[in-house]
Amino acid sequence: MTTVAAQLGHMWSGGSAQLRLGMIQLTQYRASFAIWALSSTLQAVVAMAVWQAVAAANGGTTGGYDASGFAGYFVIALILRELTFTGIVYHLPNRVETGKFAIYLLRPLHPLVQTYGASFANSVQSLVFVIPIAAVLTIAYDATISPSPAAVLATIVVLPFAILARASADSMVAISSFWLVRISGIRGIYAMATLLLGGQFAPLAVLPDWLATIARALPFYWALGFPIELLVGRADASEAITAVAVLAAWSIGLLLVLQPAWRAGTRAYEAVGQ
Repeated sequence: MTTVAAQLGHMWSGGSAQLRLGMIQLTQYRASFAIWALSSTLQAVVAMAVWQAVAAANGGTTGGYDASGFAGYFVIALILRELTFTGIVYHLPNRVETGKFAIYLLRPLHPLVQTYGASFANSVQSLVFVIPIAAVLTIAYDATISPSPAAVLATIVVLPFAILARASADSMVAISSFWLVRISGIRGIYAMATLLLGGQFAPLAVLPDWLATIARALPFYWALGFPIELLVGRADASEAITAVAVLAAWSIGLLLVLQPAWRAGTRAYEAVGQ
């Protein structure tokens, strides 16, 4: 128990240091973060416009959402996406392909912890740009955002599990780069699945029933779509119990697979260079 506690303490202190380092490094790339925030905003605005048009064609509402409801949904999605996005599916394969991953293996901190610290720093920096944009969109599109106190509390409880589940799933995709020269195809399919089933493209209420059933069985909806619905008043706070259970179960299962897969992957690791 003492050894486990010491390891967790080491990971926490190392991860915190990596976060601080990442924050310092990323201040040098303010222009790139502005571009990233703009691209995220355009994605949200395009999705919002599409579903508002669908609602207008259907008499003003679709899946229980009107124009203001869709605006509120995608404004919240813009913010929560940054909180749950890890970037490891891009960072780790790039390091493996270029040979830079070897440097991370020589450091005393686990490479995944180093990556998570840098990714969280990335999310914090992105929010500096995204939150003001979200505020402007809320006013410009008359977005409806009406969470109850219980919904806000439920969101706070769910988000740590959401981040863990998303990080675990992203890591499983990322470590496939130990065996494959390029994982662009796999990464693309994974990105489309998270986009569609996670609620970034559309609320669950507008999806076909069979697709909504699949989404509820996977972690992506509970990690993003469900917290969004909580904050726009479209989900019951009592469902947070289900969300935590699903996310925790997926996280445990993925982490149990991740550990032996990581060991096997690092043994198979070969830098192919560029």
